[in-house]
Amino acid sequence: FQDVIFSLFYVMTEGGPQDATSNTWKICLFSQLADMTQVLRSLASPKYGWSKGSAVFVMQCVDPLFLFTSQVRRILPYAFFYGLAIFVVLVALLDSAYVIKLMREGNLKIIWPLKVLRFMVGTIVTTVFSTALEWLIYPVDCEADLHTLTKLLHDDPDAGCSPWGVPEVLITVPSLLLAVLYIVASLGTTWLSFETNLLSSYPLAACTGRVETFWTLFKVLALFLIFLGDHVSFEAVTVILTLYMGFLFTLHLKVQPFHHTVTNVWRGGIYCGCLLVAF
Repeated sequence: FQDVIFSLFYVMTEGGPQDATSNTWKICLFSQLADMTQVLRSLASPKYGWSKGSAVFVMQCVDPLFLFTSQVRRILPYAFFYGLAIFVVLVALLDSAYVIKLMREGNLKIIWPLKVLRFMVGTIVTTVFSTALEWLIYPVDCEADLHTLTKLLHDDPDAGCSPWGVPEVLITVPSLLLAVLYIVASLGTTWLSFETNLLSSYPLAACTGRVETFWTLFKVLALFLIFLGDHVSFEAVTVILTLYMGFLFTLHLKVQPFHHTVTNVWRGGIYCGCLLVAF
């Protein structure tokens, strides 16, 4: 089974930076920038000590995905994006299982599932990970533009937010389980996407997967530590995020996981920006 997994990720990452065209690099750098803007928006939360005035507004405006979805939410309810996140994540997980089944059987004639999986990993695991996870935990998000799950189910604008009530709990528990599965799959995918690269055995690159895996974990923390805002001070949460991001930035400078100077510099700038905002 291990050989199948490594073979799968080797095929998915076939054609690395040495084969990339100029347009491919531009897409890669834009993808990392879009990823960063979502993290910055997560960090610019009043529960992390930011004011509800201009600072938060500016941080929200740097996220193009947020700007787009905020306009769409004028027409469609927030629950639509919750359903979209569930659909996309389930398709990705089911497609992964199907591709693994095909590779274990040695059936390499069916290529489209692998192409779909490669595309979805490049989007929901990296580019839109933070936003997809935010939509996925909608049932427990009591600040989802004031359109909480409780208000939706009871059709009552004054119903408040009770994710662990009835019948909300029947939606909350499966959603959180799917979110955990999504996080674990994303962490594993991030790690293996690097470890199957033959360059990973080079000096300073022995733990390349560790840096990006820690970055994915930071995005998870940036979303979930918000829920501690009512139980601990925002100063304590800010210290946790700042120390973690400082550790990640230092590790990136030490390892330089990408085998391309421009990407390492670009990624380092992203980590530095997130460190400043977390601080």
